[in-house]
Amino acid sequence: MNKLKKILACMIITLGILYLPEIHANASTVTIDEATFPDSCVRKFAQEQDVNKDGVLSDEERNIVDYALWDWYTAAAYGVDGSHLIDFTGMQNFPKITKVRLQLGCKVNGKEIYWNYKASNLFQCFPHVKQLSIVSFGTKSIELSGESNTLEALDISFENEILKTGEVVCKMYAPNIKEIDITGNISTKSYSLGKCFPKAKYIYLYDTNVGKSGTLDGFQDIETLFISGKKVTDMNLSFLSGITIHRLEIEKTKISKLDMAPLRKTKLNVLDIDNCPIKKLTLLPLKNTGIVSLSISNCYITSLNLKEVSNKTLTTLSIINCPLKKLDVSPLKNTLETLYVGDRQQFYTKFREVYKKTKFTTLDLSMMKKLKEVYGSGAGSIKTVRLKNPKKHVRVKTLQELHLYGTKIKSIDVSGLTKLKKLYVGNCTTKCNINKCTKLEELGIINRGTTDLSLKSKSLKHLQYRGGKVKKLSVRKCPKLYAVTIRGTKAKSLDFKGNKNLLYLSIYNSNIGKVVYPKVKKADWRYEYKIQDKRFSSDPITNAEESGIFTYEHYLGGYNINQVKTVDISAWKRLSSAMKKRQLANGYKFVMKQYTPRRIIINKKLRSSDKKWIRAVAKKIKAKVIMW
Repeated sequence: MNKLKKILACMIITLGILYLPEIHANASTVTIDEATFPDSCVRKFAQEQDVNKDGVLSDEERNIVDYALWDWYTAAAYGVDGSHLIDFTGMQNFPKITKVRLQLGCKVNGKEIYWNYKASNLFQCFPHVKQLSIVSFGTKSIELSGESNTLEALDISFENEILKTGEVVCKMYAPNIKEIDITGNISTKSYSLGKCFPKAKYIYLYDTNVGKSGTLDGFQDIETLFISGKKVTDMNLSFLSGITIHRLEIEKTKISKLDMAPLRKTKLNVLDIDNCPIKKLTLLPLKNTGIVSLSISNCYITSLNLKEVSNKTLTTLSIINCPLKKLDVSPLKNTLETLYVGDRQQFYTKFREVYKKTKFTTLDLSMMKKLKEVYGSGAGSIKTVRLKNPKKHVRVKTLQELHLYGTKIKSIDVSGLTKLKKLYVGNCTTKCNINKCTKLEELGIINRGTTDLSLKSKSLKHLQYRGGKVKKLSVRKCPKLYAVTIRGTKAKSLDFKGNKNLLYLSIYNSNIGKVVYPKVKKADWRYEYKIQDKRFSSDPITNAEESGIFTYEHYLGGYNINQVKTVDISAWKRLSSAMKKRQLANGYKFVMKQYTPRRIIINKKLRSSDKKWIRAVAKKIKAKVIMW
């Protein structure tokens, strides 16, 4: 009996040795052949992943691949020539692929060609995909079909001219998707997007054609919905009724009417309507939604009743470039904190544009109790801003920022606004009273009237001035002045000798004869921005330099003086390397003609080595050195 047991045990061990390797091979390796990868291009992709070139893909070789990228360059390398639909069969053997990007175009032998893929089995080939991105450069149709329980984010776009005619045929089901980003038309053959992606929270539809009844039905819990497209002529919001949408943005459409009644039972916090030919808008359905921010820009609305949203939640209102004859914000006196009737001006950027549709001439802020910021640069029709309650003789106590570049305001009195930190006013300004503005740090003036501008402020740090008539400009009584930029003044001389904190000076004017430099307390000039406005640092949409919304506490730059005849540096008895590079020449720009003075005034007690350096520079730029 024992002998029989030993024989059986030996047989089992032998069978294990004979057959286990074969089972293990089948489980851990994939042969790169036509049976496994029928499409030659996909087979080429697999061969690229075969590190040891043994014709099979091991576990290690397959599991290291988590991203399938078929872009303009790699597709050509895989042999894509546009002759057939790419069949991704076999890609399921890469179980770690969670991100797929298909750019349906490549260059073959110097010629641009466009390709497409077999849609019927796409999600079978990528069973674990979480992020799918498809870009068409010439392919007119992008089809989505089948089912994916893993897909979380979808990004589809048509580029260049194909954007006008290309369309997405969507017949898939992805119950766990969270974000949809589609640029292009949705085919009439498609299912409702809400039925395809019922649990999507963030939906962005650019240059689209949807909006009519039934095209968006089925969404269950939207967080953000963005829709834009000139082919959108009708917007039926009934699909939003009863769901917890928080943000709705409609932009660049042909919608002339918008019924917001379906929003009555939502939890809408933000509504943004921009560049739509809407003439009338009833806000009453928003009263109990918890609306926090309302923005209407570049529309044709001639009247707006803000009493309809005079609730306890609306804190931000933006009405820009609309032909309103009157704007009454007093119904929001207990809640409104931020008001946009134009742009927000930045200290280190130029004033941009005047909005021509704006019609109202008076902006009455006298009743506001919580208003902190008013951005109205570019609201060209405004002639008067009321900051004082005529009955109670009380000013807006909470106001911190007032931006009014590009308006028709001739005179403004902000004296006594003790919390005001930033003030920008112009184009027609002749009088600006900033007395008792003890916290004012940033001042911008576009001055068309006065010839004498003498500023006195213990708190002012940044000054931006532009005006063609001023002949005398004095800032000596602004001890904390850190940055000054000047354009267009007729002043013949500018004296900054007493401004010992002035690290940034920019003058764009060929008429100024003399500039007196201060001996600054610091000499740590560096070319960099520092400390941006914290309100925008966490917002990926607005946090972009080109949009001009960055605000910096400090700009560590230097002096940029354009064609000044005389530069007076006599305040210095010893020149540091930083002073030479940043204040005197802004990176040694004396070598450039437009930065070259004719005379350099120096202190007669200047260190001998510095005198030698100055004379060498003066000789190079053909300037005269004068002792003082």
